[in-house]
Amino acid sequence: MPQMAIKNRAFLSILRVLISFFNLQISAFRDPISFEFIIAFRRKRLEFKKILSVLRNLKIIGIFTRLALRDNKKKYVKMIPYAWEMINYRMKKNREFVNLKLILKRNFPKFVK
Repeated sequence: MPQMAIKNRAFLSILRVLISFFNLQISAFRDPISFEFIIAFRRKRLEFKKILSVLRNLKIIGIFTRLALRDNKKKYVKMIPYAWEMINYRMKKNREFVNLKLILKRNFPKFVK
């Protein structure tokens, strides 16, 4: 059970970093919708997709781990490394993920490059 608590704390840390990053990005858009808003949103849309990709892959890793441990479906363990590859790919290309990369590297050194 202590391992589960450590993993939960790591997940909450990751979630806090991503939420704070997302809030910083959104804070620029608090003004009423304008032409500048639309232009800025179009520029940031690709970055938002990258953020969501990392979130989605972290969720996939959690779900596949649960399926393997709790439900004894070991075939999902084979797919977890691919999700880590996608996370590493996104973090390597985007400098906004520096804090997330440090948290993941501290908690999952085997998977984060």
